[in-house]
Amino acid sequence: MPVNMAGCRTDCVEKPFSIGYKNFGRFVGLHPWWFFLGPLILSTALGSGFYFLEDREANDIEDQFTPTNGPAKLERRFVQENFPLNNSVFSNQRLYTDGIYASFIAVSKAPHIFTDAAIQEILSLDKKVKEINISNGHEQLTFEALCARKYNKCIPNKILDIVNHYGSKIEETELTFPFFRFGFTHIFLGYSVGGLSLRSSVIKSAKAIRLLYFLKEGNRSTTDLWLNEFLRVFPSNVSLKFIKVTHSTSLSRQVEFEANTKDVIPLFSITYVIAIAFSILSCLRFDCVRNKVWVATFGVFSAGLAVLSAFGMMLHIGVPFVMTVANSPFLILGIGVDDMFILISCWQQTNVHDRVEDRLADTYKEAAISITITTLTDVLAFYIGLMTPFRSVQSFCLYTSTSILFCYIYSITFFGAFLVLNGRRENSNKHWLTCKEVPGDCPIGRSKWYSLCCVGGAYDRQTGSEEVQPMNHFFKKYYGPFLTRSGTKVCVILLYAVYLIISVYGCFQIQEGIDLRNLAADDSGSSSKVSTQEKTAAENQDTGNCRPPQKRGKPIEQDKTIYDNCSFTPDNHQICETRSCPSMWTLNVNIPQTQSGQMCMISTVPMFTVDTETYEVQMYAAGNSTELSVNWNQNTECVLMVNNQTILQESSIPKLICSNSESKCLNSLRCP
Repeated sequence: MPVNMAGCRTDCVEKPFSIGYKNFGRFVGLHPWWFFLGPLILSTALGSGFYFLEDREANDIEDQFTPTNGPAKLERRFVQENFPLNNSVFSNQRLYTDGIYASFIAVSKAPHIFTDAAIQEILSLDKKVKEINISNGHEQLTFEALCARKYNKCIPNKILDIVNHYGSKIEETELTFPFFRFGFTHIFLGYSVGGLSLRSSVIKSAKAIRLLYFLKEGNRSTTDLWLNEFLRVFPSNVSLKFIKVTHSTSLSRQVEFEANTKDVIPLFSITYVIAIAFSILSCLRFDCVRNKVWVATFGVFSAGLAVLSAFGMMLHIGVPFVMTVANSPFLILGIGVDDMFILISCWQQTNVHDRVEDRLADTYKEAAISITITTLTDVLAFYIGLMTPFRSVQSFCLYTSTSILFCYIYSITFFGAFLVLNGRRENSNKHWLTCKEVPGDCPIGRSKWYSLCCVGGAYDRQTGSEEVQPMNHFFKKYYGPFLTRSGTKVCVILLYAVYLIISVYGCFQIQEGIDLRNLAADDSGSSSKVSTQEKTAAENQDTGNCRPPQKRGKPIEQDKTIYDNCSFTPDNHQICETRSCPSMWTLNVNIPQTQSGQMCMISTVPMFTVDTETYEVQMYAAGNSTELSVNWNQNTECVLMVNNQTILQESSIPKLICSNSESKCLNSLRCP
């Protein structure tokens, strides 16, 4: 009821809308077939947009799940312009992406993989990979024709070169890690061998070997054919006794992500069946005239028409269809069913003796404002989501918000028109299933089953509305009064406080980022491969007991902590745990580009910045007793020393700036 405060009514906005919806409801009630057939015809026309579904699918993981204006994409574009690829001299370090490749990881079932039996199975797999061929028109293409090359030779797997060189003596060969001297070169084994156990720098046992097969850039259609063939045949045609194999390609994650569509489609069917069943059970009446089975069915059907119309229109327009959009119908179904229940509830409160157009007018007067406000807030929330830089979220929000609008339109047109048609049947006291007229009172001598199945049209004689259903009676007579008790109010407030505390705590536990494994099925090949890589990489860390550099001389005030088992990777400045003990201990320090005069520090290692140029310093020290120190001499020159040997001082680099002030460009990074 509107409140009158000092002569000002608070329904000044609601009242005009209620009157407008009441008039609209009466118009729908007078012309139900227009509003019933119109949405059906419109949905059929717009639904033809699904013809373009395959063309509109856009499931590229990088394009859809990374920011459109992300710095990484801008930096990669800069690298592409200044460091173009040269297919004649392939280098995986110059790739802009992960590259085009096939890969497999062989894990030994025994403690050591460098046994003759396991190696022979690995060589057999390598041969099978190189024998894979595809048809491109009239041409048969093998790995040899498509492989990435360096000096006219396919990029080899160095570990296989070592295995082939030593043959059956590989088990007795002392392989050093991470670098192995092979001829006149040092081969880095960190990419190829995993699950290590070391004695000093010599591999005592290894659990896994990884092989990579890079393909040429530039002819994606052909290389994709070969990679798909690799996924199809590998390793189904090989029986393995001594190793277990996980395999993937640069296409694997994309292929498995797109394959999720086949897994989702059955869920749609199950969801709609459950929704229809729930709606029918909720609207089931033991009165064969007042039964709302068909009303519930068409309420769910109305939500389905909204999805069909909205998706079809978006596909006609050309909006990309991302896999995340497939979740939208679940939301629309919930919103549509909610609107349906509100309209049915208001319809049941109208007088059954009124004309159907008046009943619908009264229904819209009470319910339309509620579902309109809900629709506006939902649509506004999703349209705000269009401002996100993620294309997948943009597509999801656009499809969902448009579907909500159609759901609202069809609720007050299509579903309202069906309420009128069903109301006409009820006014004629016709059976809900046979549409034949039935008596309002049970004839004398008839059984209870006859009364249940063939007698209907009951209503509340006092109010003239339909009889109150048991669920409504429960909430009105029991649940509502229970909530108004003082003890109940206190319990509700306490429970809400606990809920609020848990919610706030949960908000602080939210972690940004995305694990790409979550985009594929848990039992997919790429997920199992990543798990295998992580397992073998973790085992690589438990390979000895090295001491990190120790700090000497004048301390740096930023971070005095010495961390055990730490090293520095030059690509991303991460501090990683390691216990390997190579004969030559290497420290690579990459200097990020910062403002002139600013010093960056990772743990106790200072980074020297000269104006805007970047320098890389490499320091080598034998043994495990490496000591790193930064000192200021009498001339206030900055001196970097390893094992008391001067490595770098001011005169080595012009305008070298030393500082013991607080680092502002990087925080200290701890070991994981």
